[in-house]
Amino acid sequence: MFLIQQQSVRTTCAIVCGFALLVSVETSSQPLAPVSTAIDALVETGRVAVERGDIAAALNAYQDALSKQPDHIQANYRLGELYWRQEQPQQAIQYFIKSMELSPTNYSLHLAVSNYLEQFRMYDRAIAAYQVIIERIPGTPEAAEADKRLNLLLARNYSSAGDVDSAMQLLRSLVDQYPDDSRVLQHLGFAYLLARQFEAAAAVFEDVLERDPKNDTAYLNLATVHESMGNLDKAETYLAKVADGSVDPGRRREAQVRMGLMGGFRALQKGESEQARLKLESVLVIDPENVSANQQIASIYRTNGLYDKAEKALLTVIRAAPGNSDARILLGKVYIDQNNYVDGI
Repeated sequence: MFLIQQQSVRTTCAIVCGFALLVSVETSSQPLAPVSTAIDALVETGRVAVERGDIAAALNAYQDALSKQPDHIQANYRLGELYWRQEQPQQAIQYFIKSMELSPTNYSLHLAVSNYLEQFRMYDRAIAAYQVIIERIPGTPEAAEADKRLNLLLARNYSSAGDVDSAMQLLRSLVDQYPDDSRVLQHLGFAYLLARQFEAAAAVFEDVLERDPKNDTAYLNLATVHESMGNLDKAETYLAKVADGSVDPGRRREAQVRMGLMGGFRALQKGESEQARLKLESVLVIDPENVSANQQIASIYRTNGLYDKAEKALLTVIRAAPGNSDARILLGKVYIDQNNYVDGI
């Protein structure tokens, strides 16, 4: 029963967290001021360094620029980009927000920053930014884009609250307005997924891939659809496309983690505990705090008498999810197995 519950948790997380993946961030063509000063030249040096993959040089250039002019808009934005690419979102968001605050009328920049706010799940802040754009510059392309994104967030909120019908109604209206917009289509696909209309969801995501064969999000979403349907072979195929071919390190990491969890689950179903252990340990190399991997591998460690490892894994789970009763019960059994009845009880 425990393993089935864990699989359900993973699938649910993939569905809920998937809305964050629907946000597409353009990082190479943001509407920023042209290079004209010595500070701008430093920022341009950093941008070029990023393009050639020299992250250290880019970081030095951006930090040098900000040490000389802390309120430089481009430097703040570009440093935010750099931290985001390095999977340091908290630092990134600070610089993104500062760049937006320093440029109160650059609404194209506000749209770019709001994309990141959505990915960081600062939905209220993103909604507020979109509303400001709609109110201040009505009838402009920026206002139209803000209105579209605002409605997508409202649809997400409906779905998260369990009102899938309202989400679908709003999304179908958006599809009528934007029939070729991959982001709108992906949200519709997720609404179908939440409604457990798997075939409809798959059809939408496949449509996205026909338009954009390199769309990582569509592959991840298709993997979630097929995992929900029990088609694990097909789910792994889609995950592998991202794990092996994505240029986004965050997406590659997510796909690798999901493949490892899926492989561990399948191995345990077949009674192949050693293979399951290897798969789950591969997940923990990538994500040491992963709750599902730690909880499942703790059961394997306990069975093999590796009580110290089991205890460590379970304590990691409990730190991340204090209300996880399954982990607490299993930890109690680990202690009792060692005749430690005080901690076990």
